[in-house]
Amino acid sequence: MLLPEAQAGNELAVQRLCNGFAPLIFKLSYRPTVYKVLGDDAENTAWMWFLEFVNSYHGNKYSRFPGLVRRYLIFKFVRYM
Repeated sequence: MLLPEAQAGNELAVQRLCNGFAPLIFKLSYRPTVYKVLGDDAENTAWMWFLEFVNSYHGNKYSRFPGLVRRYLIFKFVRYM
């Protein structure tokens, strides 16, 4: 239920989504290869891509959303590097 609210501009919903996905963002952005290429900007870049994905998601299969986010971020990092 947070995703449609976050897309509608509810700041509390965005904050709760960010809190829920923080471990994933940290894990992906501090991988040695990613951190070697992006340095301190890795985490900020991951957050930017995460919020971009949240705003552009048009599906209704919310149970698959966490896996889609993970895959999206990994592919964005790979393409960037």
